[in-house]
Amino acid sequence: MGMVKMMLDDAHARFDPTAGIAERSGECYHLAGLFAIANDDAHLVHGSIQGEGHPRMAHAWVVLPGGAVWEPLTGALFANWDEFASAEVHSIYSFAETRGNVLEHEHWGPWATPTGTFSPYVEGPRYGTVTE
Repeated sequence: MGMVKMMLDDAHARFDPTAGIAERSGECYHLAGLFAIANDDAHLVHGSIQGEGHPRMAHAWVVLPGGAVWEPLTGALFANWDEFASAEVHSIYSFAETRGNVLEHEHWGPWATPTGTFSPYVEGPRYGTVTE
């Protein structure tokens, strides 16, 4: 538990809730992992997004019960995340899986060997297939 506490303390120290997207850029794995651990009924997602006119990029976000998505760079909730971000899911992690991967890899991700599984409320065509 000491490693998780140390990593959480580090993430808290670097997270400024008043920071804008530019300041949060590159912190999506930290912020999404921290949010997922703080909300044990949420699922952490590692995948990629592509905004209009921009190249596809690796990204992490959190799916809440009911399907809303918390986006770490803006801190906003989205009901239509897939349409907004052209999201592709690579792995989905439960609370226990997120915590286990943080402990095993000693960083917030992405993790080299995905170990995530689908949750009943995010499984289906909306989130596609997990790449294992």
